[in-house]
Amino acid sequence: MKCVTRARGPVRTVCVLGGSVAGLLAARVLSDHAERVVVLERDRPADGTRPRPSVPQGRHGHFLQPQTLPPVEQWFPGITDDLLGLGALLASPGHHELFVDGSPIDFPPVTMLMATRPLLENELRRRVESLTNVEFLRARVTGVAFADRAARAVTYHPWEGDGFAEPRSVEADLVVDAMGRGSRLAKWLEKGGFPVPDTQRETIDVHYTTALFARARVPDVTCALDQFTPGSTRPLEHSHDGGPLSAVAAYAVEDDQWQVVAIGGPRRRKISHQDIREICAGLPKVFQEATEGEAIGATESFSYAQSTRRSLRDGVRFPGGLLDIGDCVASFNPVHGQGVWSAVRQASLLADHLTENADPLGTLEAFIATRDKAVDEIWSSEEANT
Repeated sequence: MKCVTRARGPVRTVCVLGGSVAGLLAARVLSDHAERVVVLERDRPADGTRPRPSVPQGRHGHFLQPQTLPPVEQWFPGITDDLLGLGALLASPGHHELFVDGSPIDFPPVTMLMATRPLLENELRRRVESLTNVEFLRARVTGVAFADRAARAVTYHPWEGDGFAEPRSVEADLVVDAMGRGSRLAKWLEKGGFPVPDTQRETIDVHYTTALFARARVPDVTCALDQFTPGSTRPLEHSHDGGPLSAVAAYAVEDDQWQVVAIGGPRRRKISHQDIREICAGLPKVFQEATEGEAIGATESFSYAQSTRRSLRDGVRFPGGLLDIGDCVASFNPVHGQGVWSAVRQASLLADHLTENADPLGTLEAFIATRDKAVDEIWSSEEANT
């Protein structure tokens, strides 16, 4: 059953490129103001158990930070209860622990929602698909067409049967790039004769391995993080290639599972469930309890080389009818869990812009300036933590 959105504004058709969390949030916000929202995504939808191929980080720890819960609940009423019904857990005050070198430190009295990325993304997509004026096309986007210094259409190859068919196009009043770190927007802008964003890079070189373990009950502590200071003796010898770890995290997630993540430097060898058990044996009690159950599936590894911030130089602007959002604006060190929060923050600012402006498309430059200021604040906090 399709859900009817609120009264809509002067925007006829919006194309959202990418069905990521950022793309889904943008589609939800825009559905209140556009007659038609088309989401183009090349992957099959997540089935709630495995991440989409374009989201390799989806195999690892995700959670909704406290500041994300109110806007997400506002856009999707009842989603928190629905996720809890599907097995997600709330890490409310007193149910999370933070350590440095094994010693507990104070944690703010906040509430977070713990779930795997596939479950979270699947529920967001289900909610967005239910909106009457939103449609999803499985397609490979190949370009943006410009005219009169504005984005006018999107070219794409639709999925038909067992492959991508001949190219087609869809006209749009607004094109929103939500294609993440793999965005090709700079190439399309250059081809159209427009300046491309500058890219600022921050070397991270983090590598981590995630393992799932069965849990017999809902634990008193549903998420925990132990961070290791440089030179500490706490990181045990069972880390990546014998090198030190920087942190270990444990999240209680759906399907009566613990998700345990061993975070280290730029090493490429995947470690086993037994390796992670041995690491956690020397850590606080919550980590020992998280790894005492049966090992589930195979461990998964992921490497993240650098954070990126893309922005236009002063005095330069995007073509009309074009926005970027999410990781294609800025991608952050995944250890700090800022990616989803950044997507929510950008979508909230977009919602405000659409609501408060009689001509939202004619004033996109003002939105971009406000959005960039908010993203730069997150970026600065990332640099301070690096």
